Amino acid sequence: VDVAPRRIDLSELPDAERGRALLACLQRLHDEPFDLARAPLVRTELVRLGADDHALLVAQHHAITDGASLALLGDE
Repeated sequence: VDVAPRRIDLSELPDAERGRALLACLQRLHDEPFDLARAPLVRTELVRLGADDHALLVAQHHAITDGASLALLGDE
């Protein structure tokens, strides 16, 4: 299953717009429904905010996620 992150570049936006655009990416990722009949049940986006500044957005269906997994992902 291919779970390579979709890449989004917001680095050219002014600072004030960049924050709003990042939140919009996060909201869109959150709002997109999962099809439980088709893998993967995880989506990722790598958002470039600057030359050395990135955000990794991860959405996972609760059917494949538990508290221990979330804690491990957060630690990593």
